[in-house]
Amino acid sequence: TRALTAGTVALWSGLYFAIVLPLAWLYLSARPVELSVYVPVHAAVMAGYFATQALVMWHSGVRLVRTWSIVLLSFSAFAALAQVL
Repeated sequence: TRALTAGTVALWSGLYFAIVLPLAWLYLSARPVELSVYVPVHAAVMAGYFATQALVMWHSGVRLVRTWSIVLLSFSAFAALAQVL
């Protein structure tokens, strides 16, 4: 059901953030505070979050390939644009 899928996605997303956010903080705290450092780390954390959600949904039987593709393409374009600007 949707509730079980949502609960599974929330659980794995929480575990992902519990692991990745402290690692990102350690990495960022060892470098100067600049957008050129923060933006790629933030983009990587968010891309991993998206991938975690997509993989868990796929495993649960939810197949939103077109939606995931559009989101991934848009996110990648915005992340690349942020690096250029």
